[in-house]
Amino acid sequence: MAYELQYSSASPGLLILLTDELEESVQIVNSIIDKEISIHFDGAAPRNRCFISVIGYNHNVKELCSGWLKDLATRPLRFENLKKKMSDGTGGIVEVDVKQPIWVEPTQVQPSKFGNYAEAVNLARELCIKWSETIQWSPAPLVIDCANECYADCAKYEIEQLKAIKTTDGNVLFFGSFSNYVEPTSRLYSSLPTEWKWNIDRQGWDLYSIDINNGVFNRCQLLSIIEAVTYSGARACT
Repeated sequence: MAYELQYSSASPGLLILLTDELEESVQIVNSIIDKEISIHFDGAAPRNRCFISVIGYNHNVKELCSGWLKDLATRPLRFENLKKKMSDGTGGIVEVDVKQPIWVEPTQVQPSKFGNYAEAVNLARELCIKWSETIQWSPAPLVIDCANECYADCAKYEIEQLKAIKTTDGNVLFFGSFSNYVEPTSRLYSSLPTEWKWNIDRQGWDLYSIDINNGVFNRCQLLSIIEAVTYSGARACT
């Protein structure tokens, strides 16, 4: 049955993040990379259970960063000092200094209405084809648009071509994640696979809503959804 493979060293997954390179979009991209490294960390380094590629399409289309988790963990662009609220162990909250790794920097340039979005989707498609031809035993590639606005209407044909790529675990999955809610259509976005919904619900993760079922993630849930999927294939952890 499709969409059952788990992310593991033996069956690694491909995660592609699209960004318009604006600040909010870039923040979520950096958080996703950091989270993936953290949840797959084992001893001194993360296990290479996931390959991440970030495609930017602001003023031109290119891979802003890419690599296995071990590679990304050792080569962020820089670290940013942040304050993080944590439990003090006695029921109180304290602020501690943390260093947030940064892999992608934002730009102040506002992209044109639809810009190079279709070209970015085509680049994601090329990466998915190459991955499926190289890695035979792998969860279906996951492509997530982290843009601040929805540009998908200008790339309907390209998105359908992306979603049509078949792998041993099912077709490539394409989801959106927008700060400004845009009514999704099943023609543009993948629906959350039945297997994922059933197993997420069985595990007790209250993570999905009608928006997610229609293929658009709420950003406040995005990290939790990706963690659930890439850590356990949306199946109960053993």
